[in-house]
Amino acid sequence: AGAQAALAQAGITGKVSFTLWATPVRFGPGTVAELKAIAKQLNASGLFDVDVKTTDADQYAKDIEAGKYAVYVRGWVPDYPDPDNFTAPFFGDGNVLGNNYVNKKITGELLPRTAAEAGRAATSADFEELQDMVADDVPIIPLWQGKQYVVSRDNINGLEWTLDPSTVFRFWEIQKGASTS
Repeated sequence: AGAQAALAQAGITGKVSFTLWATPVRFGPGTVAELKAIAKQLNASGLFDVDVKTTDADQYAKDIEAGKYAVYVRGWVPDYPDPDNFTAPFFGDGNVLGNNYVNKKITGELLPRTAAEAGRAATSADFEELQDMVADDVPIIPLWQGKQYVVSRDNINGLEWTLDPSTVFRFWEIQKGASTS
């Protein structure tokens, strides 16, 4: 109902047609199936006419850079666990998404101010404002997040230190412990 109202308010009375683009090898084996499920859900609403297309990874990257796709999948793995690593690369000219989204307050004010702040806790209000702006503009829609798991036997210690938001697997934290049998 919300989507229908928003489309009507924008003067759109027919179905909105677009293609969801992916490359079948770059972002995981389930990506294309997931996009097909999304397309099916959108089409079932009666508001959209969505199809899914794929191309090889090299062509995909070139076409994104050339601005040929309106909707496409990208993946991101942070270099370090800081909100800056989930914001700065995505906004402004030359962003890694190639989505042509530019918000001057984000790129000219918020990101420079947060990058200059050594006390990372002091950046919370700016990142909150940035998130609200992006939520209003919707230049990206995060759909899913991967998870990492560690599985071991009873006599292995240090697993709680092996994974964190930096995505570095700390093998050196794993130790053989006392046997429980």
